[in-house]
Order: sequence, then C-alpha cells, then structure tokens
Amino acid sequence: YDQVATEGRPINYGFSASWLFARIAEKEGMEPDGDLAFFQKAQGRKGWQHTLATPDETARILARIERGLAEGAIGIGVLAGYAPGYGRKEAFAVAQLAAKHGVPAFTHARYMSVIEPNSSFEGLAELVSLAAATGAHMHIHHLNSISTRDIPRIALMLKGAQARGLRVTTEAYPYGAGSTVVGAELFRGNWRERMGGATAGDIELAGRPFDDATLAEAQEKTPGAWIVAHFMRPDRNPADQAFLDESVLMPGGAIASDAMPWTTPAGEPVPGDLWPLPADAIAHPRSAGTFTRFLRDYVRERRKVTLLEGLSRMSLIPARILEGSVPQMKAKGRLQVGKDADLVVFDLATVSDRATFARPNQTATGMRHVVVNGTPIIRDGELVREARPGRPIRRSAAK
Repeated sequence: YDQVATEGRPINYGFSASWLFARIAEKEGMEPDGDLAFFQKAQGRKGWQHTLATPDETARILARIERGLAEGAIGIGVLAGYAPGYGRKEAFAVAQLAAKHGVPAFTHARYMSVIEPNSSFEGLAELVSLAAATGAHMHIHHLNSISTRDIPRIALMLKGAQARGLRVTTEAYPYGAGSTVVGAELFRGNWRERMGGATAGDIELAGRPFDDATLAEAQEKTPGAWIVAHFMRPDRNPADQAFLDESVLMPGGAIASDAMPWTTPAGEPVPGDLWPLPADAIAHPRSAGTFTRFLRDYVRERRKVTLLEGLSRMSLIPARILEGSVPQMKAKGRLQVGKDADLVVFDLATVSDRATFARPNQTATGMRHVVVNGTPIIRDGELVREARPGRPIRRSAAK
C-alpha cells in the first residue's frame, strides 16, 4: 500500500484488505504480489475454494487482514463467491474482525443462484446474520449480479434488516452482465440451472460467445481469462429490466462501477498509463460507462430517479457508507465550503455512455469538466494527461 500511495494518480483511491488473497496465500503457499495476476494464477489451483481453514490457518488469515488494516485499508474485501466452500466459523471470525476495527466488510455473497439450497437468498441471509451477531457493517457488493431474478425476495429481507437497525448497505451497477474469470467456481457444476437457465452462449470472451466445447476448453487451459457473463437480459426481456431496476434502485443503495482491468484480446494487461486505449482493448463496458449510463438511462430517459437522487447515489451515499470508519470521506460527496474540491460538470441533455459489450473501450460523452482536489483532470471535454492530483484514502488508524 505504501509503495502504491507514493505514486501520483489522477483520482482519489483506497484499498481494502483482501480476505480472499489472504486465504489463497495460506492455503496455497502463494504470496500476493499486489496484482490481479496473483488471483488469475490461483484459478488453476483447487485447494482454496472448498476447503476448511484450520484454527492456525484462520489465525494467520486474520493476521494478514489486520496488517492490511494497519497500513490504511478502508475495510475488508470478502470475495466469498470465489471460495464458496470456506467455513462458517471463518466467515464469523472475519466479521468479528471487521466489527473490532469498526470497518465495513465489502462482501460478495457466498452463492449466486436462483435455486435452493445454496441460493443467493441463503448467501445474503448469511451476511444479515453476521451483521446481527457481530455488529459488523456488511456492505453488499453488486446486488444486481448477486440477486439476479430473486431480488424481490432478497430486497424484502434486506429492507427488513435495515429497518431493524442492522448495518447493511448495498451497491449495484446498471448492467445485466457481470465480469470475472472463466475458471471461477461460479461456472462449475450445475451453474446453468443455478443462473436461471443460462447457456454457454451467455458467457463471452472478447465479445465472442462460448459454446459448451470452447467453454470447457477455456476453463481447462486459461482459467484466469477475463470474461463477461450475462446473468440477465434486460435488452430482451422486460421482466429482467424490472429485476435489474429493483437492485439498482434499492433504497439507500450506491451506484458502483466494479471497473475491470483492460486487456488485449490475447489476455495481456494494457499498461495503466497508455492513452488512448488500443482499439481492441477489452473489458466490461461498465469500466467506461457506468455512471454516464446511469445518468442517461435512469435519470434522463426513463426518469426512474430525480437528478438530485441520482447524483446522491453516485457521491454522497458512497461517502456516507465509508465515513464512519474513514474520516477523510466526510469531506467527500458534498458541494460545500471547506470540503474537498472534487467536482464533475456535465451536460444532462447529452451525457451518455458509448461503451458496448462489442466495443467496451468507447469513452463517454457529455462530461465537460472533472476536478479532483481542485485540479482539473478533464477540461472542456479533454483529458489532462499530466494531472496527478489524486490522494490515497486511508483510515485514521493507519500507522
């Protein structure tokens, strides 16, 4: 963290302490190198997704997480869906640790499925129970992709938990497709049934759908390859659009991009300082279009929320989710004298995403100016490449 924090960045940034990386390190003897390549390499190994941690292993996992928190991490990242067989006692211990340090546990649910047992409903019920039992703040990642078509039942459960004072918050992105590695546990076993009748053609690599044979080959030979998976089809099915809307517009929920790394068609990472991106650079379109898509679709075109509420979901609500444990966030998300000068100026009549699943690297339109800590990084619609005003966001307990 300290090494990264000394380098200039265009935007403000922070990190969570990764439970998953700590678990892989202890179960596989692999030391994290701070790069997603570590995660991709681990997909070819089978010892960490469905094995219980011993008491000693659990203690070492927790110690790794605590070191990350001591270095300034803003919470604990819990990618439970990638290791769904980990123990309930381990999950409880991680929640206890989050409560002890007063930080959110940024959680993916253990399961992504519309059928029981091992359903999304069960996975989210586990998070509610952990919040109730430990007092930890459970922040649920990607309510849209975790809940899919079970969102009506799941929303009732989460609203009930919130009404009873549990610290449960949510976020979502405005797409009916997610992105992960092709070798993820999500795509093992009866995954088609669990995802509500999905097919191999709902999974794409570089914009090209798989079939059963090519999917099996990719899972065997290149399990760390990044793919896009359509878990709902709102462009084809009005019911799916309604399910997506309920997740995205969960009361008090934030909009989050879950931006993915840019890669070449061969799967090699695109250098972080390369601009413009290569014409064939690949990622989920949410990496380029999430917030302008939300403004275009939910605010301007379909008027699902007012402009004020839409802006709040992208600024003030995320700040409030974090500010209880990260005091710096009290200066974010507000346009007030004395707060940080992080400003976005856009034309509501023209602001729009252009990124598609076929051409994900198209930049958005309608953004006129973006200011970070008082310094423009976009001026008159053009990127200011030399600007590096971003600052690390740290917990005040960091040494």
